[in-house]
Amino acid sequence: MNLIYNAYFKCCNFVEDFRKKEEGQALSEYAIVIGVVAVIIIATLVLFRGALTNMFTRIITYMNGVT
Repeated sequence: MNLIYNAYFKCCNFVEDFRKKEEGQALSEYAIVIGVVAVIIIATLVLFRGALTNMFTRIITYMNGVT
């Protein structure tokens, strides 16, 4: 009887450990996706830096003229 219980508990522990590893894997995958998105956003901002600067300068100039 103990042999059956031992096998059952070993199986349960194996499943629980496997589930925990999946959670860690999902967390690392989310971290990689967030990192890639951050790099894309930074690269886009650097690429369009001149256009964004001009746009915000025009907005500030317009707002100063309105007030």
